[in-house]
Amino acid sequence: MCTQDGTLYAWECTVRRTATTTAQAMVSRLTGGGRPAWSTGTVTGIEPMTFDKTVGHLSEAGLDCQPGESEGVLPYADRPPDGRSWRYTALAPTHTRLTELEVRLAATLGHEVL
Repeated sequence: MCTQDGTLYAWECTVRRTATTTAQAMVSRLTGGGRPAWSTGTVTGIEPMTFDKTVGHLSEAGLDCQPGESEGVLPYADRPPDGRSWRYTALAPTHTRLTELEVRLAATLGHEVL
């Protein structure tokens, strides 16, 4: 970029959809390159929980995702500062099933998906 007085500045602009590559790479790796429906979001729990307790709730509800499976919910960041606002990626074979998983996720943690 060059200003009116002739000063030259280096400038970089990298246009992309923020944070989607990471989630898509994770989904692809976990499903062996399959093409499930997936989404990312934040779900706010009714009470603060540790990461292990949150994962335990997902497992007990049958929402956990194992490598090679094409369905489940993955919290993909460590415990949030407030212990309640969990970032997640959900994946399922169809968009209808994906919606069902997100509704169950909200019910499991006791609040709504944002």
